[in-house]
Amino acid sequence: GHITISVGRSGPNLNVVVEDDGSGLGSEEQGGLARSSGSGLGTQIINTFVTNDFGGSVHWEPRREGGTRVVLDMKLRAAQDE
Repeated sequence: GHITISVGRSGPNLNVVVEDDGSGLGSEEQGGLARSSGSGLGTQIINTFVTNDFGGSVHWEPRREGGTRVVLDMKLRAAQDE
């Protein structure tokens, strides 16, 4: 399989998109990912990191072509003078 990672900026936000061409998520797995706590330790860590540390959001969705697409939308912080 293949994994594609792309990074972009949308206004004050940083968007990281991770896509794969695997078998995708089943409906039970998708329901678990919709919860803020996530379905596994890795998912929970990502959700906590993005929402609490960056005031952002995580979206999990199936790709039409097969596989999964994960979008991390994080607020950029202004650079602070040192």
